Amino acid sequence: MNINYWKDEFISEFDSDLILTVQDDCVFCRMLDPRRWKDVAYVGSPWSYANGFWHYIWHMWNPKRIFKWTHVFLMCDNMEKWWNDWVMSENHEDSIQHVRGQGRKRQMDIQIDSSAKQRLSKQFPPACNVGGYGVVGNGGLTLRSQKWLIKAIELCPHAKWSGMDTATNTNMSMSCHATNDINEDAYFATVLNGIGATMPKAYDASLFSVEMIWPEEVASIYGPWTKNERMDRIQQRWSFKNKQSLKYDDSDSGSTFKFGGSDYTVPIAMHKPWWYQPTEMLQSEGIAKKCKFLKYMFQPEESRWARIGSGPIASWWQFKRYFRFLPFMA
Repeated sequence: MNINYWKDEFISEFDSDLILTVQDDCVFCRMLDPRRWKDVAYVGSPWSYANGFWHYIWHMWNPKRIFKWTHVFLMCDNMEKWWNDWVMSENHEDSIQHVRGQGRKRQMDIQIDSSAKQRLSKQFPPACNVGGYGVVGNGGLTLRSQKWLIKAIELCPHAKWSGMDTATNTNMSMSCHATNDINEDAYFATVLNGIGATMPKAYDASLFSVEMIWPEEVASIYGPWTKNERMDRIQQRWSFKNKQSLKYDDSDSGSTFKFGGSDYTVPIAMHKPWWYQPTEMLQSEGIAKKCKFLKYMFQPEESRWARIGSGPIASWWQFKRYFRFLPFMA
């Protein structure tokens, strides 16, 4: 979110525009070929269509929002709401001044590209369920275009964390300022969608990494709907030693494992899957064969699923998973 990092940390004459970010709770399951992702501005694993189970609990216990939870706790709606709040309107100056007062006193002399002063539309482009696109961008493991991230910050800087002096009259000609506390991955996913960056389709992002939902679960929400279409996406995004021997459902391809009677495709990498996946799955023989380094990363005592246990909350998770095709469960 800070423009100084993305401008100063890399040398354009030597560094690639595509930057890999990896947190220490990630594990790679197969080879990553960054060249197969050069067409996108940013890729991270898809978020759940709903913004988390605990958001559901919070809304159910919040009487003021109990009748609006189906709208508020959808991630797609959150992104649209953020964008609508950030893009300049007549009364937007008050919220910017409020956040400025909480920010650093240091003045930053940043040159803003003239394109950053364009008027952005408050109409957020359809980011979900249109042409296979969905809410993607989990920041634990990402490939990001440095140029696109700089453009995102210039076009819609965070009033507190951008490293830019948003208080000057010059910069006030920009039509967008992020003003709320927000995780950097959600910020970039929202702004990049808002300014029309080239984002991956949801299924493609699920082939890159998994945290909350597996490729099969993503496909059940966003598509692609046929096995051949999914196979085409795999061939485009993955790197194989022997393309002639690739089979989507063949164990030799290292692509799928079975658990609980269902097939699951193991992507290129995973980001802390023990937060959202059952311990029995992560310790199963099937996934051990497909992601050989997972056993060195995952410790059962770190599982959030294990903390939930076998009571009604765990049952709710299972209900959500098996009935995810319902609009309010997806």
